[in-house]
Amino acid sequence: MKEIKICEKTIRVRATPLALFFYRKEFKSDLLSDLIKLSAGMLGLAAAVTGSKIEELKAEELAGLNASSFDMAALSAFDIDVIGIMQITWAMAKADSLGERFPSFEKWFLDLGDFDVLGGLPSLLAALEVAASGFLRRGAQQGL
Repeated sequence: MKEIKICEKTIRVRATPLALFFYRKEFKSDLLSDLIKLSAGMLGLAAAVTGSKIEELKAEELAGLNASSFDMAALSAFDIDVIGIMQITWAMAKADSLGERFPSFEKWFLDLGDFDVLGGLPSLLAALEVAASGFLRRGAQQGL
């Protein structure tokens, strides 16, 4: 289990087989396939913003990013799916809350409040890191 902060809320997430099940059931898609696609776009964006190579990215470099950090037109070069990353996060949060009532994705997402995509980049990457380290252990070690 890991805690990540999204929109000033602390979310407990766990990358377990149950999260794979919840994701498939709710979104009719495979979490692992989606994770691989989502990771490439996010890591590419993070590297472009910080000027680092993907394998050399550090969390400190991502903290405090905002719209003034780079040219907004650069976003079009990356396949960024914030909703997709939040869906993976929801499935892992639901898996961590097994046995407790857990809101639908829409309610959970709405309850997060305002979300600054660029300022939230560290949180989005943290969620992908938890998923990659839990579901793709070998991939996570190689910088996925």
